[in-house]
Amino acid sequence: MKNLYGKIFKNFETGEHKCFKYDLHQNYYNELIQEALEKGYQEVSFNSFEMMNFAEHLSKNKDLLVIGIEYPFEDEDLEAEINHLTRLVKRKEIDWDFFKAAITDQLDEISRIKFNGNHSFLLTIQNNGIIVVSEDAYENVANMICDILNKNL
Repeated sequence: MKNLYGKIFKNFETGEHKCFKYDLHQNYYNELIQEALEKGYQEVSFNSFEMMNFAEHLSKNKDLLVIGIEYPFEDEDLEAEINHLTRLVKRKEIDWDFFKAAITDQLDEISRIKFNGNHSFLLTIQNNGIIVVSEDAYENVANMICDILNKNL
C-alpha cells in the first residue's frame, strides 16, 4: 500500500488549516513551504500535549486506534512502557486522561503518533505538521484532520 504525504499549514488571517500534499520522493519540500507562505499560510507544529489531545479526539470521535507513539531518542524501557499503555488504552482498560498524563509525564517531546483507521488505512501525524496517509484514504483523512483543527481542537 502506497502512502501519500501532506503538510499542515494555518492561514493566520482566516484561521483556516489546510493540508498541502507533496511527493516525498520529488524532494521539493522547500518549494512547498514557499508556496504555502505565498498563499498566506504558515507552518504548523504540535507539542506533546496537543499531539495527545489530537490522538484522544481521533480515537474517541473518529474510531482510530493509536498503534504507536514515537519520540526523538531511544529508550527500550520507555518504549516498552508506552507500548504497554497503548495496549491498555486500546482495550479500554485505562481511560484517556490517565493515558495522556502518563505519556506526557514521561515525554517532553513526541515525534509522531501512528493510527489504524478501521483496518482500511494507516495515518501518522508528526509534531512538525507532516501527515502520512494510505493513498486511497488521503483526501478524506487530510480533510478530516483540517476540519478538526479548524474547530479549534
